[in-house]
Amino acid sequence: MQVLEIMRGEDRLPGPCAGRRGQSQRSIGQLRPQALPYRERSTVERVNGRLKDEFGGRHVRGRGHAKVLCHLMFGVLALTVDQLMR
Repeated sequence: MQVLEIMRGEDRLPGPCAGRRGQSQRSIGQLRPQALPYRERSTVERVNGRLKDEFGGRHVRGRGHAKVLCHLMFGVLALTVDQLMR
């Protein structure tokens, strides 16, 4: 506690570790991420996630713009057909 007293005497603010352990240090007006409604996953993010996870968009083995584009467009085509079949 001596450090905090010295810092207050010099008109300096204590750092983020001045609070108790286990409690988050938030500035005034800062909201928790759970309180923000726009943190939900959008439709585009879900489609991109499926393209990466299920249709080979995460690991592309080809090199060059044309081969990568062909690989990803085939994945988009397969994703479209999969959605139409549902």
